[in-house]
Amino acid sequence: MWKIIKENYIMLGLFGISLLTIYIGVITPPNMLKCGWYDKCGLCIVGGLFILVIGIGISSKIYDKIIDNKKTNLIQKGIRGEAEILDMKRVGYSNKLPKVKLLLQITLSDRPPYQIKHNETVSYFQLNSMHIGATLSVYVDPNNSKKVLIEYS
Repeated sequence: MWKIIKENYIMLGLFGISLLTIYIGVITPPNMLKCGWYDKCGLCIVGGLFILVIGIGISSKIYDKIIDNKKTNLIQKGIRGEAEILDMKRVGYSNKLPKVKLLLQITLSDRPPYQIKHNETVSYFQLNSMHIGATLSVYVDPNNSKKVLIEYS
């Protein structure tokens, strides 16, 4: 909780500094600055870059919140089942974590077993426990059986 509040205050502080920098760049007469009018432009550009960085940070937080909401919704409303790994290939990296392509056989209590292809970014610890033939707990979207959330213990 404290971490979230601290991050918000940091973002608010940076936003204030950027607005102040732009304001100083706009209202300061050129003769008060050492080099002239291009210092005013420089201050405005620096303030604008601060705002850009803050915008990227805020959009990243919003994206993370949307993903968390989707996962929470799937855990609350999804059908719990098991998935057996039939095939597994490492296909690259995402944020320095391995990305794997899985062929899963999903078994639910109220439906016949079916197979899906599923891409997942996993930690190295999770990757070590994943192998062909392993069984994983999953949540399946009741409206779209291809949407699967793997539950790692």
